[in-house]
Amino acid sequence: MAIIGIILLLIAAITILTVVLSGIVMSRMGYSKWAGLLFAFPFFGILALWFLAFSQWPLEMSKPKSE
Repeated sequence: MAIIGIILLLIAAITILTVVLSGIVMSRMGYSKWAGLLFAFPFFGILALWFLAFSQWPLEMSKPKSE
């Protein structure tokens, strides 16, 4: 029974680490750091990555383009 508790604790730690780190990345891209919560759920994390891959980031839109 103790091994199940350790496994659940490890899963919780990895999930929290993923949410915090993805929140930092999202804030550096110009989105709210709370959007990192999407990555706690696998389906929504995949959708978020799909959205980020094909959209313009707010940070890119605020910079003037030099041509």
